[in-house]
Amino acid sequence: MIINNYRKIFFTALLSMSFMASAHSAFAQMSLELFNEQSKKQEEANSKPAPKIREGGQVGTVNAQSPELPPVNIQNNEQLRGVLDAANMTPEERQAEMEAQARDLAFDAAVNGLLPLRPDEIRRLLGKYDESTEAAQTPIMDAPEPEITVQTVSLDPGVAPPIIKVAPGHVTTLSMLDQSGEPWPIQDVSWGGDFDILQPEDGGHVLRISPLGAYNRGNLSIRLVDLNTPVTFMLQTHRDVVQYRFDARIPKYGPSASVPIIEQGGLKTEAGSATLVSMLDGVIPSGAKRMIVEGIDGRTSAYMLNSEVYLRTPYTLLSPAWSNSINSADGLKVYTIPETPVLLLSDNGKMVRATLSQKADDDDI
Repeated sequence: MIINNYRKIFFTALLSMSFMASAHSAFAQMSLELFNEQSKKQEEANSKPAPKIREGGQVGTVNAQSPELPPVNIQNNEQLRGVLDAANMTPEERQAEMEAQARDLAFDAAVNGLLPLRPDEIRRLLGKYDESTEAAQTPIMDAPEPEITVQTVSLDPGVAPPIIKVAPGHVTTLSMLDQSGEPWPIQDVSWGGDFDILQPEDGGHVLRISPLGAYNRGNLSIRLVDLNTPVTFMLQTHRDVVQYRFDARIPKYGPSASVPIIEQGGLKTEAGSATLVSMLDGVIPSGAKRMIVEGIDGRTSAYMLNSEVYLRTPYTLLSPAWSNSINSADGLKVYTIPETPVLLLSDNGKMVRATLSQKADDDDI
C-alpha cells in the first residue's frame, strides 16, 4: 500500500512538473509580449503632439509631452515584479525557476498525500479513537466478586462433582492436594467446553483455567499419580463471582504426604467434614463459641461446637489425640479434639505448651 502511494505521488509530481513547465513558459511569453506592447504604446503617446486651440477658435498643434503618470512601486507589486523578473531572465534561468517551482509543488503534493491532516486534527482524531476504544473494551457488567475456596472432593460415585466458578478475563487456579495438605501431582488432564487450560509441568499439581466466552459450561477430568479414581469437576462461567483459587483436597494420602504423628482419624471418602472446611476457610459456623488460648501466638484459635473443640493452628498437634483434621496448602491446620485444658504442639520440632479455657461470658461467635 505504501509503494502504491509513492507511485501516485511520483506520477502526480511528474504531471505537475510537466504542467508547470508549460504554464510558466506560456506565462513568461505572454508577459513579455504584454510588456513590449505597453512600452510601444507609451512611446507613441509621448511622440504625438498635443492639440492647441488658437485665438478665434481654430485648432492647432503644439509639441507637448503627455501628462506624467503616477509612479508605480514595483518593489511592493509582487505580480508586476514577477513579470519583469521573468522578462529579464535568460532561458536557462527561466527553466531553473520553473523546475524549482515544480519541485515545490511536488513536495507539497507528497506531504498532502502522506499527511493530509493538520496536527490539531490528528490530536482530535486520536482522542475520538481513544473514546471509541474505551467504550468497546469496558465491560458492561461490574467486575465479579473474587473468592478463594478450599473444598474436599468426595470420591463417592453417588456425589455430584464440585463446581468451579470461572469468569471471562480472569484466571482460576486449581490446586490438587491430599488430606495432609501436600501437593498431589497431576498425571494428565482432559476437559470439555470452550476453555483455555494451562496444564502443569511434569510433577506439578496446579492448573490454570480461563473461559473463552461469557456463557461457557463444561467439565474437567483429572488423573492423579497413584490414584485409580479420576477426579472430575464442573466448569461454569459466572459474571458476578469468580473463584481465584480453588484448593481441591482429596481424602487420601498422596505420594508426597507428610506422615501424621498420630495415626488416627482423618478425612473420609464420603462427602462431609463441612465444618472442618468452613473452619479452614475462616468462616466460623453459627453456634460455635470461641475459647481462650494462652501460651501461644495469636495464629492459633479454638472453638467449641457440639461438645467438640475445633483447633485452628499452623502448628502440628501432638496431644491430645485428634479425631479428624484438615490442612491447607499454606500449612494451616484444623483439628477436632475433645475438650481439654492443655495442648502440646510442635513448632518445627520445638514443643510448645498451650492452655484452653472457655470464655467467662460464653459469647457466641
